[in-house]
Amino acid sequence: MKKIREKLRSESGASILLALLFFLLCAMVGASVLMAAASNAGKSRSNREEQQKYLTLSSALQLVCDELTAAEYKASFAWTKTEEIMKNVGTVDKPNLVVDHYKHYYEQKTGEYTGKFPEGVLPLRNTLDSLFAKTLPLPKTFENTDEYIYQVGSGVTVAPGGTFELTLTVDADDKPGLAQPVKVEVTLDENYRLSLKAWLENDSTYTMYGTFLTTGTPELTAGATSSTAIGWTLGQITREEAKG
Repeated sequence: MKKIREKLRSESGASILLALLFFLLCAMVGASVLMAAASNAGKSRSNREEQQKYLTLSSALQLVCDELTAAEYKASFAWTKTEEIMKNVGTVDKPNLVVDHYKHYYEQKTGEYTGKFPEGVLPLRNTLDSLFAKTLPLPKTFENTDEYIYQVGSGVTVAPGGTFELTLTVDADDKPGLAQPVKVEVTLDENYRLSLKAWLENDSTYTMYGTFLTTGTPELTAGATSSTAIGWTLGQITREEAKG
């Protein structure tokens, strides 16, 4: 009877139970700490990759933007003026009135483009020449006694479309993660406006955009052999495509 009473009063089983509960609690806390550490490590790696993508694309876009903001375009013409032509414009009041008549010939040549990218890489000059050719006055324009005749020369290349794709590799010796090919799409619209789109060659899901403002439109005045200059200034670089 005494032995039974001692067994009932024994607390060794409770001690083991408490030890097990304490161990389980420690295991749960440890698991939570490990899960949090793994999650933070994943987020850190993801943020680092995101930053690398951003730096790669922004570096490539900046390279193209520096080229375009430094560029300038002028349409070029060969101008000739014929000898004067005596033209009888007699009226009832002045039947013997004779005036001088001149013919001015303007032939569009290859324009002046100061960009540094070769024409074979970024053929903006040909496209700009084509855009300007579309805005030339009618073949014959009269101002008083002067006749202006405009034509596109055979040397002017009429470029199809205005969207070009470049493949650039960002030079990043101190940041190997950035040294990867980038695709940059340059678009020139009918109003001489430029826009850019850039994405990683091996990851097209991450895209950045750039927009430009024009400094005016090229215009030709009588007697000039080149149009007024046009250039571009950077508007913005963003992850979102410009609307409108």
